[in-house]
Amino acid sequence: MGFLYTIEGFENDDGLAEVALPAGTLFVGPKAFDDHPEIVSIACPDDVLSFEDDAFSRCFNLEAINFPTHLGHVGARAFQHCCKLRRVSLPPAVSEVGAYAFNGCEALEQVDLGGHVARVEELTFGRCVSLAKVNGLGGVAFVGRRAFSACAQLKELSFGVELAFIGDEAFIGCRALERICIPDSGRIEHLGRRLFAGCENFDLSCIPPSLVDRFPEAFE
Repeated sequence: MGFLYTIEGFENDDGLAEVALPAGTLFVGPKAFDDHPEIVSIACPDDVLSFEDDAFSRCFNLEAINFPTHLGHVGARAFQHCCKLRRVSLPPAVSEVGAYAFNGCEALEQVDLGGHVARVEELTFGRCVSLAKVNGLGGVAFVGRRAFSACAQLKELSFGVELAFIGDEAFIGCRALERICIPDSGRIEHLGRRLFAGCENFDLSCIPPSLVDRFPEAFE
């Protein structure tokens, strides 16, 4: 068996724009690549199991990174302010995505959550102003406060029957949002305040009337 690695405190003395992690890397540690604006792309081996908190935060010019097949965890703020990242495609193994994970990824256009993420935490996709499409929400049970706030290009979201909780202002400032599928499956426990404030094009008729009646503050 080869070496197994945890990447911590990456030092880019040569100013590399393209970085390839060595085979055997299991974890990209907290703040491992934090604040490396010179990096444009990162190649990860399939061995990687976890991107820890702040792993790639403030890599302002990161345009491309692959999400390994066995990746199961994306930590809080892992890609916060990766302003040039355009697409995220998580493998089915990912079950956890932390708060603020992609907050401020201003160029991010499309996200595929892989189908097994159960929680979209606080500000996970906050201020992703170019985000137009999110797939793989069918297994989501929890949506945190301001999880999709200020996603100005987002027009539609579709959740599945597992959905039980949506936090305050989850979609605030999504100016283009027209429709959202929230099934009245009997599992909805909480819809937070002002979910659609600033959603100028939102069609309230897509929400089951029973939910509007139960949670009027959600639709203020």
